[in-house]
Amino acid sequence: MIPFFVRAASIFLIFAVGLASAETKINLNPQYGSQVYFPPAIFTPDLDAGVSMKDQVIVVFHGFRSALPNGTFKRIREMMSETHSVIGVNYEYFDIEGTKKLLGQLRTDYLKGREVAVVGTSLGGYWANWFGHQVEADKIVLLNPVSNPAIFLRKYIALVVPSQRRDISFFVSAEDVARYREIPIERSEDPKTLLILTEDDPRIDHLETLSAWGGEPNVETLVYRSGGHTMNLKKHPAREAVRSFLATE
Repeated sequence: MIPFFVRAASIFLIFAVGLASAETKINLNPQYGSQVYFPPAIFTPDLDAGVSMKDQVIVVFHGFRSALPNGTFKRIREMMSETHSVIGVNYEYFDIEGTKKLLGQLRTDYLKGREVAVVGTSLGGYWANWFGHQVEADKIVLLNPVSNPAIFLRKYIALVVPSQRRDISFFVSAEDVARYREIPIERSEDPKTLLILTEDDPRIDHLETLSAWGGEPNVETLVYRSGGHTMNLKKHPAREAVRSFLATE
């Protein structure tokens, strides 16, 4: 039989290791701090660093199961921070009304009187397109965007889905997915839009996305053979296309 004090010490050690592991998981991004990963949050690194907002602002939306600051946000900021303030939106994937409220706050508190561009990936591409029309953005960049979330998200119904960026798992219900049927895009005068797709995207059929945006005015489309669903803008040739599009008057 193992003595009580040995068993107690073992339990304490396991508990301590568990705490250390939890702390490690919470510290998701030491560069910016972990709190920015959790919704609802507007991520403003310029203001957080005591730097005034610039007259040109880029608003970035993450995809499903992701959160900011992800790789796309970091690459956009690397490319554009000399001339633009780059803001991130951390929305809750299925809180539609909460996201609308958060975006109203973003518009009121940060975007008035400024030139706005919007960037979105995957499900964030849907929100970027929606918000870009709401604020009459000058430019919208869509990277492998979801054109119809109510269809795209159906495959997750009744599953427990992990989000490594937020260190959580969550259950997806049919009611969650159905909420995306209720947010039609209210179109403004069509902003200039750059639509970037990859043929090897395992989650989105690029031909269906092309069809959804087909015939839209002011839409420039680039289709790459490779890059997967989440294009790595640190290396992918789309990086220069995005930079040039955002930088051009």
